[in-house]
Amino acid sequence: MVANFPKLIVLIGSVLATSSCAQNPPVSSDRETEIFSYLTNEVSNDLIDLESVIGKCSAQAESRGALDLEAIEVEGENATRETLMLGISHLYFRNLFECERAARERLAFSLGTLKSHEPPNHEYTTDIDGIKSALLYPTRRQIEHKLKYQNLSEDLRASLEARIGQEPFELMDTLEKNGVLGH
Repeated sequence: MVANFPKLIVLIGSVLATSSCAQNPPVSSDRETEIFSYLTNEVSNDLIDLESVIGKCSAQAESRGALDLEAIEVEGENATRETLMLGISHLYFRNLFECERAARERLAFSLGTLKSHEPPNHEYTTDIDGIKSALLYPTRRQIEHKLKYQNLSEDLRASLEARIGQEPFELMDTLEKNGVLGH
């Protein structure tokens, strides 16, 4: 997600700039133009804030590094590589998303406000919807992981959650350190 963020900023910036340049002054009042400009600026500020928060959360994950989860046993059974990979991966995405949640919610609100006050003759609602789904919400794959994670035993989930906690961490290094990656 972090690697794609600059591309998304360019996309969003170009959508917003195109939209504001394409305004038709005879149809829109000066007040509508002022409101649209203000809301566009709010979206831009919230985008910059989200980019900063994503960077901070990634730095937090890097500083925490790989987690040593020890041998996880649940009711006398060793967890399989597959279940460990699923659990660790889900908690990685969950922790990062929660770290970024407040900034994502602010951007979602400002995009929704902009969309609800779209001036006449402006039709970039589809662009905003695409931006929101690409940047603000969990991916389909993350949701699928969550559903599979919920099917793991409660004991395994509790054990993983207790050892991993709520803070972001390095996914690949954690998988490697705990022997979860197959060779």
